[in-house]
Amino acid sequence: MRFVLSDPSLSAEIRGALRNAKVGDVTRADLPADDENKRAERHLAVTVKQVEKLVLPEFDDALVQKVTGGKVTSAAEFRTSLRTDLERYWHDQAEQRLSNDMAAELVRMHEFPVPDSLVDTFLDAFLDDIRNRSRERQLPAGFDEQKFRETNRAHAVWQAKWMLLKEAIAEREGITVTDADLEQAAAADAGRMGIDKERLLQYYKSSGGTAERIQSDKITALLREKAKITDVPAEHHTHH
Repeated sequence: MRFVLSDPSLSAEIRGALRNAKVGDVTRADLPADDENKRAERHLAVTVKQVEKLVLPEFDDALVQKVTGGKVTSAAEFRTSLRTDLERYWHDQAEQRLSNDMAAELVRMHEFPVPDSLVDTFLDAFLDDIRNRSRERQLPAGFDEQKFRETNRAHAVWQAKWMLLKEAIAEREGITVTDADLEQAAAADAGRMGIDKERLLQYYKSSGGTAERIQSDKITALLREKAKITDVPAEHHTHH
């Protein structure tokens, strides 16, 4: 196997065992047990076959053209494009964090009982999501469904409360999704997804997921208008 010592995902035990190793050395790495994945403690004897140093190429126009397949022709253009992508990414992250925080605060402000049947519906959906990740559409072998339901019940209650609050807000404020909203969404998404607009529009009209997303976005926009928002540096922000 090849290990890159600078890789942050590399386990500390293996990194420590290999940090000062030389070719021919046999070193030991003791990996702790992993209760979540039901994996027992493992003891590895590692024989070092080769040690290499990573030499980065010159960051110039030729490298940029190579890694982008000719889509970007200069290093300066690449830096500008990268900055734009990073700014867009962190803007989207901030917007998502704000939406999450507003939802969390609204749920915190309203204490009310949630029907067990609704909570169970969300838990069933969580389990279906796990099933859909496997080719056989089955839960992993040895999966403790009862423990999963108990562990995730609080999150399911939160999701149920947020759904009921959104429904109440939509009804009170008269927030609906029109055909014009769906057409606008299809026009915006068609090019990005590489799908014909009319075909995508028909799917959006037949699927309730898109209407639900649009309504949720409208509710978030309304909450943003009503909320008192204070911008803080990300490192100082604690999300509860």
